Amino acid sequence: ILYIDDLDRCRHDKDVEVLEAIHLLLAFDLFVVVVGVDARWLHRSLEQSYASQLSQAANGLNHFSGHATPGDYLEKIFQIPFWLKPLRFDEGGTYRKLVASLVGEVLVTKPPAGAAGSDTDEPQPGGASESGPGLEIIDAEFPAPPEETEAETAARIQFTDVEVDLINELGPLAGKSPRAVKRMINLYRLIRVGFRGPALDAFLNDRDGVNYPEVLFWLAMETGCPRAGLAKFIEYLQTFDADIAELERRILDESSSTMMASSKGKELRFALNDACEKIASALTAANSARGNTLTVEDLRNAYPVTMRFSFQQEYSRTMTEA
Repeated sequence: ILYIDDLDRCRHDKDVEVLEAIHLLLAFDLFVVVVGVDARWLHRSLEQSYASQLSQAANGLNHFSGHATPGDYLEKIFQIPFWLKPLRFDEGGTYRKLVASLVGEVLVTKPPAGAAGSDTDEPQPGGASESGPGLEIIDAEFPAPPEETEAETAARIQFTDVEVDLINELGPLAGKSPRAVKRMINLYRLIRVGFRGPALDAFLNDRDGVNYPEVLFWLAMETGCPRAGLAKFIEYLQTFDADIAELERRILDESSSTMMASSKGKELRFALNDACEKIASALTAANSARGNTLTVEDLRNAYPVTMRFSFQQEYSRTMTEA
């Protein structure tokens, strides 16, 4: 049995070469070949490699019109196509099970509103606050923060129940694929581990500065939102100064307007409208997690913290004035 993965990372000509090799192998009863791939990538590779033969397929025509399609090519090679089910976001659905497996054991905490007395709490291990900009360096061997034990580090990166609750609420936006969900959680863990002691307490308990709800919102946008939807939302934030509720209404109005119609037809329009609805829902969830105090300025402040991890260079350079 031969397993082949990641064809959807290859050039179109390499994809076709591998398909030709698979076809040759299957001429022998000795081989069974299993290929894991994004079918859209293969279709596009075939359209590029066989432009004259399959060019009509790219224009929306199918086998009923008499033109050969990428599907016709693939069915000469593969006997059994099998589509994995998309993630389900309901209670007990596959998205929440995936999140639970990635997050691991969760620390149960009181709601952020009950953390009023946390200023007098004992500092956590390694909890020395970051030095202010006016601190004078008096020794070249200025002592580093105390080293943490493995147990202390593990405790510092352990998610709380309120964080996991928000991650679950963001599922419709973030959960376009298991890989995207895993990337979002890994990036959040990487950002979160940069906070320790009082800084971590502030990050988790809705005080001044960047907090976890807006960070998770931006990571969901980066990993799950279509590029056009992300660009439209960033455009709003650059010019919009009203409250979050008004921003949500504007996004929902956008989803029902004709602004998103394009020459590419209904498919693009529907995809963008769906993205607007998911963004609005994610904003509601992030605002609720922050005690309904989230502001547009909070989103602007959290943007550079998260978008430095973006694959889209143009977004990592946007809103630098925020």
